[in-house]
Amino acid sequence: MKLQTKLTIWYYAYFTAYVLMIALFGYLLNGRWMLDSFAQPGQSIQYAVIFYMIVSIPGALYGFKYMMRSVSKIEDPVLQEAAYYKWSVIRMTLIAVGGLAAVAAFYLLYMKNAAGVTVHNQSMMWCAAVCILAQFFCKPTEKKIYLEMNDIREDDIPNS
Repeated sequence: MKLQTKLTIWYYAYFTAYVLMIALFGYLLNGRWMLDSFAQPGQSIQYAVIFYMIVSIPGALYGFKYMMRSVSKIEDPVLQEAAYYKWSVIRMTLIAVGGLAAVAAFYLLYMKNAAGVTVHNQSMMWCAAVCILAQFFCKPTEKKIYLEMNDIREDDIPNS
């Protein structure tokens, strides 16, 4: 199977996981087993999700770029492709874990709005949105795979 196809399957699998998680948690929890966002356990969950996001998104993106320096020096194309595949999946996974955790936290945490009505914690949905947006930077295209695997910038490609 082609490298781009394998990575595309991973890429869309994570988006499918986001949708399934939203559907399952929305249906299964449906107001049950919720924690107060302002209680200590709720705050701890929020802090953990936010901290993970703040560390994992730039860490995954920069770490991947850093690893591509050594991957670009691999002479054997099969080994180079295998290393690229491994690090690309790790990058997508690190970002997706944050998004999935934020979706779970959205459904697990509640707060009272100004009218006293119980609502989900919207900040966790924003965190999930940031992770999902970061996931777009991982979309495998043929050109992107070539540029990343060879650790070159788009500007460095000579016009043909």
